[in-house]
Amino acid sequence: ADTEPIRRAATEVLDDNVGTPDEVVTALQAYAATGISEISVQWPGIDDIAGLEILATDVLPRLTPAR
Repeated sequence: ADTEPIRRAATEVLDDNVGTPDEVVTALQAYAATGISEISVQWPGIDDIAGLEILATDVLPRLTPAR
């Protein structure tokens, strides 16, 4: 199977997954549209508790779990 479209879409999303909660949700939904069902979040700001809280309250609840 040709995996290039998935690789290209994932690369585009990787470049765009920093921003407002709406922008991050849109980027993560683009992953799902390519068939990707799991991601790993890397959080470089270990002391950025406010950012993690935003991720937990404003982003993650808006994503549909993989089935």
